[in-house]
Amino acid sequence: MGVQNGSLCTLIGLASEESEFGEVQLDDSGEVIQLNQTLLESIKPAYAIVTQSPREPI
Repeated sequence: MGVQNGSLCTLIGLASEESEFGEVQLDDSGEVIQLNQTLLESIKPAYAIVTQSPREPI
């Protein structure tokens, strides 16, 4: 299915390679998507709801 307008995701990782920005997990399917320039250029911006998972104590 992939990313569509209105997809809700959780940021699960930051970039480990220069060509990527990070990865998100789709809330409805659990699919992990790599955020890269090609993906960002292919989607039309609409809105973002950003949530942060609770951090583990240091």
